[in-house]
Amino acid sequence: MHDLARTFESLEVINDSAENANLEEDSIDRIIVAQAFHWFDWQKFLDKTRFILKDEGKVNLIWNKRGDSTVNNECRLLFEKYCPNFKGFGGGIWNNIQPLENFFQETGYKLTEYENPLIYSKNDFVNRNLTGSYIPVKDKEEYLLIREGLEEIFNEYSDENGQIIMDNTTVVYENIKNFKEVK
Repeated sequence: MHDLARTFESLEVINDSAENANLEEDSIDRIIVAQAFHWFDWQKFLDKTRFILKDEGKVNLIWNKRGDSTVNNECRLLFEKYCPNFKGFGGGIWNNIQPLENFFQETGYKLTEYENPLIYSKNDFVNRNLTGSYIPVKDKEEYLLIREGLEEIFNEYSDENGQIIMDNTTVVYENIKNFKEVK
């Protein structure tokens, strides 16, 4: 993904944590965080946001939120069984949205949702599901059991075209007021 991102001329990729990124004051128009906010120290990130965002700057916190379909539930059960670090899809953000609420407490936020079903071939389905940060390392027995379980799920629920459709909604949180005026 980093290699693809680097092809955009106006994009600068910085290898640093969100809270400690060495960026100039009032230098950023928009901060986009996709599938990662649950790893941040929200208060430090808020402080950094206030420092680097321009006056009318925006913050978008984005997640893919899996629906309550049979396929998603089967995957969830598999991960709960074999992944001790699994806290739920989206890093468990949906189990506790308080950090998100805290981050936008002073600015408010608008929520936009987009239906975004994910369509996978068998290889893509298995490999995508094995990329979660909660998945055990490859040399663990649990990894192989998860791989086998994912293949079984695909075989049971794939369609006649050799694809599986995962119920998914992309959710985007965006500040309403600017972070500078509520500082």
